[in-house]
Amino acid sequence: MPGIGLGAVTGCGAYLLAVVIGLALLTISNVIGFFIPSVVVVVAAVALMFFPKWRRFATGILIVSAAMWIIVLGPCLGMLVP
Repeated sequence: MPGIGLGAVTGCGAYLLAVVIGLALLTISNVIGFFIPSVVVVVAAVALMFFPKWRRFATGILIVSAAMWIIVLGPCLGMLVP
């Protein structure tokens, strides 16, 4: 069974990929396109919470998600939206 640590590492990788995809979407879309990949990561982690075997893994992803929204995405929104 994957644990919280593996979920946190996966969450970091998922958010690194989400930021790259978000920046690509920002060039062809508006500010909402920047946040869509981040929301997809959270929705996937919440879906994993329904399965007891994957609950600890999803908890790790959600911990990283909370930190990502507070540390990175919040200030980015403040800089992108006038």
